[in-house]
Amino acid sequence: MRVKLQLVMCNDQGDEETVTDVITLNKNHQRIEHLGLTLAEAKQLLSTGVCVAAERKAGKLDFNAG
Repeated sequence: MRVKLQLVMCNDQGDEETVTDVITLNKNHQRIEHLGLTLAEAKQLLSTGVCVAAERKAGKLDFNAG
């Protein structure tokens, strides 16, 4: 089973603005309830999420404001 997690950023109207592939997992399970994350996969997932959120927040900052 291949599981692909994506982070989809939407504007206030609900329109998708950006889609970022976070992680793609190749698991040898046939049932979704048996799917779990290894420590390395969880760290990658968290790291990517934090980086994308920080980039998004930094893009909204106005460095010219007094």
